[in-house]
Amino acid sequence: MINFDKSILVVAHPDDEILWFSSIFAKVAEIVICFLELDPNPSLSNGRKKALANYPLQSMSCLKVKESNVFNDENWSNPSASAYGLKVEGSRQCTRMYKKNYTTLKHALNVKLAGYEHVFTHSPWGEYGHEEHVQLFKVVKALQEDKKFSLWYPNYVSNKSYQLLFNHVENFDSQWVSYPTPQRLTQEIKLLYEQNGCWTWYKDWQWPNHDLFIKDEGGVGKQVKYGRLFPLNLVNVEVSVQKKSQTRPFTGFVPMKVMNRLKMLGERFQ
Repeated sequence: MINFDKSILVVAHPDDEILWFSSIFAKVAEIVICFLELDPNPSLSNGRKKALANYPLQSMSCLKVKESNVFNDENWSNPSASAYGLKVEGSRQCTRMYKKNYTTLKHALNVKLAGYEHVFTHSPWGEYGHEEHVQLFKVVKALQEDKKFSLWYPNYVSNKSYQLLFNHVENFDSQWVSYPTPQRLTQEIKLLYEQNGCWTWYKDWQWPNHDLFIKDEGGVGKQVKYGRLFPLNLVNVEVSVQKKSQTRPFTGFVPMKVMNRLKMLGERFQ
């Protein structure tokens, strides 16, 4: 049983808290949103500021870190890990900021996470596949040994991020928890983001009846366990995109053998 009075949720961007953590974001003692402004999109930045100023939960705070603008700069058909997240291949300026943000986030969260028993954050593959989600998991994971908290992440994966998920299969265990999603509150906050022009997900998104969170069991010297099973929420996303710095379209095609591997890992949780 998780004591939510001693739990904190750490997400990358405004709206991540209701997209991937809808069942627990109103339960935890504190919600921390890390990023706020995105230089190439001042309208989005201003909308986020207005939305967070009118946020209905007092437990929310924002670190106001500036985004690195590396979204889709990773080769998601063959993702490569780095000490600061992923080996993004965008502009030098964006890559430098991505690396810098790792240190910035680590310093800030070193204070924020003190005293908490449970930390919820993004998955090692960034749910549907976001470079800054992956980075934030790396930051929180790096603080775990010193802070001694239990680390939990959501079970969402997409046709874009499944390859990175497979790189973390050895860390999976059968320890997971599930909670029902509060549809009314999530819709209320979704409307707040939409009214301020900073809802970044699909307009017709339908939340599942339950979220599921996996306990991270990875670590140096950990014995790999086989035959472990947990459900997945598999999301289909548009991934025929081109990188900003070079032309490298991701087809989005998921071979049948890959889908079979996903089914072996789990099933869509209803």
